[in-house]
Amino acid sequence: MEKLKLHFCPEDIELDISGLNAEVLEFSGIEKNSATLELTRAFHEADLDVAKFINPDSPPVVLVNDRHRPTPTGTVLEHLLPYLPPGTQFIVAVGTHPVPTHEEIEKIFGKTYPLFKNRISVHDANSPENLVMIGTSRDGFDFYINRKVMEASHIITINSIEPHYFAGFTGGRKSFLPGVASYDTITENHKFSLLPGSEILKLKGNPVHENMQEFSDYVTSQKNVFTIQVVCDSMGDIYRAYAGSLDFAFEKAIKTAREVYTVHLKEKADIVIAVALSPQSEQIARSFKALDSGSLALKEDGLLIMVCSGDKGIGNNELYDYISQYSSPDAFLQMFNANSLSNYVLGLQRIHRLATWSKFNGLWLVSNCPPQKSSKLFFRPYNNLDTALSNALNIKGINARIAIISHATLIIPSIS
Repeated sequence: MEKLKLHFCPEDIELDISGLNAEVLEFSGIEKNSATLELTRAFHEADLDVAKFINPDSPPVVLVNDRHRPTPTGTVLEHLLPYLPPGTQFIVAVGTHPVPTHEEIEKIFGKTYPLFKNRISVHDANSPENLVMIGTSRDGFDFYINRKVMEASHIITINSIEPHYFAGFTGGRKSFLPGVASYDTITENHKFSLLPGSEILKLKGNPVHENMQEFSDYVTSQKNVFTIQVVCDSMGDIYRAYAGSLDFAFEKAIKTAREVYTVHLKEKADIVIAVALSPQSEQIARSFKALDSGSLALKEDGLLIMVCSGDKGIGNNELYDYISQYSSPDAFLQMFNANSLSNYVLGLQRIHRLATWSKFNGLWLVSNCPPQKSSKLFFRPYNNLDTALSNALNIKGINARIAIISHATLIIPSIS
C-alpha cells in the first residue's frame, strides 16, 4: 500500500494512492543552509555596504511583510540588529490585508519583538492623513504612499520571493506597492490583473509588475533604500538570501526562485489535487494560490481539488460578500464579460478565476470550512479527501491521470 502524507489541520492526511495513475510533485531536493551564514554571505556580496548605508543620526524605517507571506522576518531582523540604531521604526506593510493581531505581530518579529514592540506600526491604506502623493503613473492615476516612508531618509525592506498569480512574483517592489500604498492606488494597480500578461512567473510584459516597478522607482529615486530578499525552502527556512539595492537583490532572488519553485510535470492531468501549506491554509482565500499552481497542471476538462484546512474561515469578507451576490458561476461571468474594468473591485480577478474553473472544469474543496460558506465561492465542498478523490475517479475513470501537488502554495508545475 502506497500512502502519501499531505498537510492538513488538525492532523495531516494520509492518502492511499496504490494502483492509481498518480504523479506527485514535491519540492526538489535543495540543501539545508544556515540562515546566519547565508545572510552573512548576502551582506558581504551586496552592492551596498549596510554599515555605511545606515546613518545613526537618521534612523531608518524598516518595512516588513504581514503573515500572509511566509517571510522569516524575525530571523532576518536578528541578523540586521547590530546595524540598527536606536529610534529605528517598523511598519508592517499589509497593503489592503486585515490588520494583524497582536499574536501575529509577535510571530512576524520573533525574538526581536520585545526590543521593537513600541516602535511598530501597521500601514493603513484608507487613512488620507497618513498618505502622501509621490507622483502620477504613466497610466494617469496618482501614486499615494505611507507618509512615514517618505519622511524617512533611509528605508530598509525585508521580503521573501514566491510565485504570484498575477504579479509574477512577490517580493522586491511589492514592499511599496501594494505594501504601503493607498487603497485607491492598489485598486488601480490590480485592475491590470485583468489584462493579458499578468501571469505567474512572468515579469517582462506583465502590466501589474511594470506598474509596481514604476511606483517603486519613484521611491528609490527619492530615498535611500536597502533590502534583504530571501528565497525559502519548503519548511519556510532561508535557502538563499540577497541584499543591497532593491533592483540588484530582487533580480538575483528572482533567478533563484525560478529554479527552486518550478517543478517538472510529465504531462497534464485529469484530476489535480493542490495542497495549501501553513500559514496560508488557515484561511480559504489565502490558499487560492494553490489553485493557480494546480490549474497549470490541469487538462482543459479536468477536475481541480484544493486541500486546505480553512480553520479560520474564508479570510476575506469583502470578497465573500461580493461573490455571494451571484447564484452561479454563469451569473458572475455574464456580469464580468459585460463590464469588468469599469466596475472593478479588489479581488475581481480572483472571483473570475474561481468562476471560470467552476464552470469549465470542476472546482472542489476539501476543508473544515462549513460547506454552506465554501459553496458560495463556487466550490463543491468536501470534508474528506478520500471521498472527493473517489468521486472524481467515478467521473474521470479509474485510470485517470492524477497530479498531486504537495506544496501548491509554493511550487509551480512546468511541462518541458
